[in-house]
Amino acid sequence: MPDYLPDTNLFRYMDNNDVASYKQAAQAFFSQAQKEVAEGRSIILLSEEV
Repeated sequence: MPDYLPDTNLFRYMDNNDVASYKQAAQAFFSQAQKEVAEGRSIILLSEEV
């Protein structure tokens, strides 16, 4: 089963309106990852600092 451990910088960039293409890619990743988690095919891990 795949697991994802997103870099903490990802969350900061998702809130920055100046980088629309990066934000779009991050949102697409999380949409797909959330779908996989809901189907029981992967897990998302978060570091303690997040």
